[in-house]
Amino acid sequence: LYHFFGGISNMEETKNKYFKVIETVKSILVPLAVFFAFLVVNFSVQFIFSIAFSAYTAINNPNLELSKLESKATDLIYKNISLMYLIISVAFLLIFILVQKKTKFSKVVNLEYKKPAFPVVVMSLLLGTFVGVVLNAGITIMTKWLPESWVEGNKESVESFQGGNELIMLIAVVICAPIVEELIFRGFIYNGLKKIFNIIPKEPTKKTGLVSMIISAIITSALFGVYHGNILQALYTGFLSLFMVWIFEMSGSLISSMIVHCMFNFAGTPTYYLTNGIGEVASVILCSVLSVIVVIVTYRICRIKTE
Repeated sequence: LYHFFGGISNMEETKNKYFKVIETVKSILVPLAVFFAFLVVNFSVQFIFSIAFSAYTAINNPNLELSKLESKATDLIYKNISLMYLIISVAFLLIFILVQKKTKFSKVVNLEYKKPAFPVVVMSLLLGTFVGVVLNAGITIMTKWLPESWVEGNKESVESFQGGNELIMLIAVVICAPIVEELIFRGFIYNGLKKIFNIIPKEPTKKTGLVSMIISAIITSALFGVYHGNILQALYTGFLSLFMVWIFEMSGSLISSMIVHCMFNFAGTPTYYLTNGIGEVASVILCSVLSVIVVIVTYRICRIKTE
């Protein structure tokens, strides 16, 4: 009997190990597949834009030298980056929705699409705005002490979306970018990492769950920062990512983190009016205090909802 039940125990242990390996592999591959799909759409649209604008420039400037044609075509592409990103986002989201309807692959990383409570929506709007003002005004204040290459890299990245139609720019930057980035990073990468770190312990506890959340949040935020391509933007977007992970966990809704992200990207406008009205330092202090208040209120609202 001892050997019999011991054999059953070993079989169960082997089965559990096999299950963990399969779940871990799926939790790695699905987020990678989502990110790879975005890259494929991104490069495909960029390639089509390059060919289309190069052809348009050549047809309209038949006597221009090759080097000048290339420069003119590059300028035209640069002025339409917002339009290009808008098309990339829409194409990616359409593909994502179609595949999701057929396969329900979000369940692999335990991602659900819940609607946040109305008070949480309001708090998300405020939090994104206040944090946006703090970082925008704070970066302006710190420009004197930051390396020039950092400031220039961030400036080029921000200004690259400011060419062309302003409405298209706003839709691309304030709506499309946050939705796509939250879906990829807080939706799939963060949840995939969290699931992996929850699988590792033999006996998951509340403590191991908290550790998995913290490690996953740090890794996701680091990847999100690197994704933005320059040092200064990597630093503040990584910091912002921690906020978005927190509100996602508090509310249980990815829509909440999307709203924070949307308002952060929109915060350039309130920053402009606020800093012109009361100054940069006062704006940072005021919005920092307001951010702390909103965080506390959001925490209380979310705790009441779960009690």
